[in-house]
Amino acid sequence: MDIIISPVALSAPQWVIDLLQGGTIYALAQQLWQFVMNIVLALMGMNVSDFPADGAGAWEYITDTVYPLFLGMGAVFLNMFSMAGFCKQASNLKEGITIEALMELFIKLVAANMLMLNCLNIMQEFTLFSVKASGLLLGSGSIPSVVGDDYDVGFTLAMSSLGLIYLIMSGVCSITILIEVAGRFVNLFMLMGVAPVALSSLAGGKGFEQSAASWFKSFLTSTLQIVVIALIIQLASRINWSITAAMDAGGLSSWFNGAVGVIASLIFMPLLTSCVKQSDNFLRRAFALG
Repeated sequence: MDIIISPVALSAPQWVIDLLQGGTIYALAQQLWQFVMNIVLALMGMNVSDFPADGAGAWEYITDTVYPLFLGMGAVFLNMFSMAGFCKQASNLKEGITIEALMELFIKLVAANMLMLNCLNIMQEFTLFSVKASGLLLGSGSIPSVVGDDYDVGFTLAMSSLGLIYLIMSGVCSITILIEVAGRFVNLFMLMGVAPVALSSLAGGKGFEQSAASWFKSFLTSTLQIVVIALIIQLASRINWSITAAMDAGGLSSWFNGAVGVIASLIFMPLLTSCVKQSDNFLRRAFALG
């Protein structure tokens, strides 16, 4: 008896076909990338005061515990730096104690005192400005997408050989960007907590005030870093799309355009991650904040 076997019965399940063609790995990598980058974009739209938790949040810990502690320490250091600055000026036999020198020390003492009492609100305004500026750069907040959804012969060949690397790369790069953005908040909270001690050095005048200048440069770097990261995300995404579009071929070569997208994505993800990690160094070099 002849047995007729239907070709449909011999066909593999769709998930097997997708796995062999790389579609499943690509979809999983895309989901992982989009999930983590959604968290990144959410963090980029948050200010430091957006971290409360019914008394147990980071913002409340800074405002209720850390800042008052260092404010008390800063008040003690303020008197010490004032006396040290006066003694330093008095021991300067060339210039001596002049009205101008005393007025300068007095003005810096008042400025340090005012900044110590009000710097928490001032710092919030700085960070709010950076959040709004990064929001303008990001626009609608679209996730930086990786190119590679052209399911052709080239895509199948590329994903069959590089699929696992593609998946690992999307996870490692997106999580690294998340750590960099989240780490910025840790730096900001630490700088806000110790601000009174650093600003109290203003009362000491020349030589002592370098501590306050260094603190301000560090705070400005961490504050504006989110703006640079937003700019990097937009520029890197557009460069990736431009390069991929320029390499699109026509005719028979168009069958392998998918491979171009996959390879471009493998370059784009580490490029974006590296640029994000270097964002603070860019600020220090470009604006002498080091």
